[in-house]
Amino acid sequence: MTDPVVKYGTIGNYSGPIVKGTVDAFDKIPTMADSHLDRAFWLTTMVESGGKAGSIMAADGTGMTASLEQLVAVYPRNMNEQGSLFGMLQKLSETMDVNELLFEEVGWELFEGVLRNKKTAGAILPSMIQNTFTPPNGHVPARGPQWEQSKKWALKFHKLFATPTTIDVQIKYGMNQFVKYARTRSPRLRKQSVDALIYKGNIELDDPFKGEIVNDLAMAVWWSYKVNGPTPAMERLFDAATDHKPESPEFGQHLIRLLRTSKYGRWATNRYDRTRKHAMSVWPDSFFNGPDAVMPARRSITPPPEGRGLLKERDATSDQQDQTID
Repeated sequence: MTDPVVKYGTIGNYSGPIVKGTVDAFDKIPTMADSHLDRAFWLTTMVESGGKAGSIMAADGTGMTASLEQLVAVYPRNMNEQGSLFGMLQKLSETMDVNELLFEEVGWELFEGVLRNKKTAGAILPSMIQNTFTPPNGHVPARGPQWEQSKKWALKFHKLFATPTTIDVQIKYGMNQFVKYARTRSPRLRKQSVDALIYKGNIELDDPFKGEIVNDLAMAVWWSYKVNGPTPAMERLFDAATDHKPESPEFGQHLIRLLRTSKYGRWATNRYDRTRKHAMSVWPDSFFNGPDAVMPARRSITPPPEGRGLLKERDATSDQQDQTID
């Protein structure tokens, strides 16, 4: 383990500390002999945090973003509910005293995945979480007491998530969350679930696509994009599944094309390049190079025709910033 380096960063209108991860989360790169979920979660983690445990993002308005797939404390554009980070912390609390490690000094405690006031049991408002971790209101100055306060919180979260004994929990929890999300019906899929529509109920199988490797790649890429922008990712998934049967190779090819040419956030540039770079370590080279490549180098990409359900392109702050800390 190397010593953490804390840097000051600005993303959009927000600012705060960024800490690179210091511990390798995986002892090997998955292969086609592993499960689809192994490959999808590995790719997502590599894109989000470089596969390093302890990666912290607190410069994007989310208050604190931690864990391998980068779970957030608050949603900057929906300050009505706490973010997904606290479910992960609740899982970690089964084997360590997370409340003492993180929240004792401010009088908060985790209870059933919700951060609460220890005295009143009331849920902590997202605005208070943001203002405590990244004062004031997600706009941390580059120096002074508020910077020191935010840096202190970032290092506390880094220390927890870089602890080797937490890594396996982070991986298993993240993969379970993928399954849970996939089995939840979505209005953006006409009240179908991702598991039912795309995986035909087989998301937990090693090879849910029965040999259609391009679809295995496409859905792994989709998961790595979904964590950054759930709404536009679901829109593009619906378009691809409407235009092509999910069991056909044309579905996977079209889904990747919709994602790689999107104007949402930095999907067509930074995220695409990172995703392609890591995916090349797992899937066949022909998917990335040559005349039939489905994830070619960016210089050879042409825009796709407009799909029926595509959103108007919006700034990346509408969901979660596309920011690498690897």
